[in-house]
Amino acid sequence: MRIVLVNHCHPDTPHICATRMREFARALATRGHRVALVTESLRGAGPVPSPRDIAEMLKAGQEPSPMVVACAPKRRLILTALRRGLWPWGIRQAVIADQYLRHGGLFADWRAGAKPYAQVLAEHFKPDVVWANFGSTDCWRLAQDIAHAAGCPWVADVKDFWASFIPGPLRNRLAARYRDAAAWTAFSQTHADHVRPWFGSDFHVVYSGFATETIRDTESVDAGGPIVMTLTGSVYGGLALKPLLSAIAAWASRQSDEVRRRLMFIYRGNDLYEVGAALARAKLPIEAKAGGFVPIDELQELHRQSFVNLYVTSARTFHHKTIELLAARRPIIAFPSDHDEANDIVDRAEGIFHNCRSENEIAHGLSDALNRFERNAGPIPAGLRQFGWDAQAVELEKVFARVVRR
Repeated sequence: MRIVLVNHCHPDTPHICATRMREFARALATRGHRVALVTESLRGAGPVPSPRDIAEMLKAGQEPSPMVVACAPKRRLILTALRRGLWPWGIRQAVIADQYLRHGGLFADWRAGAKPYAQVLAEHFKPDVVWANFGSTDCWRLAQDIAHAAGCPWVADVKDFWASFIPGPLRNRLAARYRDAAAWTAFSQTHADHVRPWFGSDFHVVYSGFATETIRDTESVDAGGPIVMTLTGSVYGGLALKPLLSAIAAWASRQSDEVRRRLMFIYRGNDLYEVGAALARAKLPIEAKAGGFVPIDELQELHRQSFVNLYVTSARTFHHKTIELLAARRPIIAFPSDHDEANDIVDRAEGIFHNCRSENEIAHGLSDALNRFERNAGPIPAGLRQFGWDAQAVELEKVFARVVRR
């Protein structure tokens, strides 16, 4: 198949917003499909190929797969000011409503810059299907533009909660503009359940995965080295940090002197200052440090070498960290307790998961994880592999194939 993917974030953007479409573009191309990924150009990265350049490359059959089609926006001062938060309250709300109702989204300047590329792709790439995520409504609008010009179906993907990004009075009206999608995919069952009141369609859950080569057959543990617990990602305002660190402190104080000397708490994520301040207040009886983002390879190695991996939950979202951490094949602790979907995913992947509601349950999870630390993990469960990018790309491919056949 010839597949166009649409995502506002450029694949080289060092943010989670780029990951899902970038990795599926690679996985689909590996499976033999011709793939084009339409994004905004990356600031500071220099000039991008013009629509004519893309057309000549396609006519010559010299395009890579996946081919990144980076489109520079036609900047508009009103949108630049809006995204920088320069409009005062009241005017800001009016500008947002106007942009959604008249232009379809808050990135109409990017869609305007992408318009000639959309025509080139329709004429010369001739897609069989277009897939775009929300994200932003502009991705869906651009997918419609490409699909209508090419005479092919488009598929809508839901990566973020509709109610979290679309103002209440506009939700039904805007939703009606996208019901021509030939199929719907969702980041999780939680996302599908959330948006169903507005779109009422059957959703195909296609999880974002992990690279299967990061999974190890066995665990290598330095018997005399540090015993690390790692907290990763957002702490969602920090309300859960105090009881989480309190539980860790109480549990660590009950360990033998030998174990306590080796224990170490490490945080990696965007909330390093908030976590650092919480650690200063908590006064853990073990070594503790907070740091920011690190390269993905380094983070994955840290997860594999930890005796337990922790994350803080929010009731307002689905946590992809559950799947990412499964690849490390170490026990996982979530606090406060995560959605039932997280339990289902871990069960299917045959992982060890402590979905904690209290400090006592956290302590129990830490003890269980420590008891497992120096055990051999054994063969890789078949259920774990189904959450890799390649396996999830197969599920996505099935959705596209059904749409194209119709």
